[in-house]
Amino acid sequence: MGFLAFSLVPFLKYPAAPPAVGSGDTIGERTSYYFVFVLISMAAVVVAALLGRRIAAAKGAYLGVVTGGVLYVAVVAVAAALMPTVNELGDFPADVLWEFRVSSVLTLAALWGALGLSLTWMLARPLTQNARTFS
Repeated sequence: MGFLAFSLVPFLKYPAAPPAVGSGDTIGERTSYYFVFVLISMAAVVVAALLGRRIAAAKGAYLGVVTGGVLYVAVVAVAAALMPTVNELGDFPADVLWEFRVSSVLTLAALWGALGLSLTWMLARPLTQNARTFS
C-alpha cells in the first residue's frame, strides 16, 4: 500500500521528467502539485484501510477489501481530475523520456521491494523466536 499510495499513483499523475526539462520558473509550482497529490493519496489510503478494516470486522474480509479499494480509487481519481495538469516537455525526444520514466518507476519498485523484503525478514525473526518460546 505504501508503494501504491506514496510512489506509483502520484507518479501516474505527475511522472518524473529528466533533469533540466521543463521551465525553471514553474518548478516550485510543479513540486507543490506533486506533494499535494502525494498527501491526498496517503490520506486516502489510510482512510480506506481504516474503513476497510471496520467493514471487514462487521461484514467480512472480501467486502472490507473491496470497499476500501473502491474508496481509494474514487478519491484519487477525483483528485487527479481536479488537480492541474503539467506539460512542459517541449521538443524533448519521446523515446528518451519513455526510458527515463520506465527506469524511474522500476527504481521506485526496487526500493519498495527491498524495503518490504528487509522489513519482513527483520520482523520474522522475533516472531518465530516468540512462537518457539510459547510452544
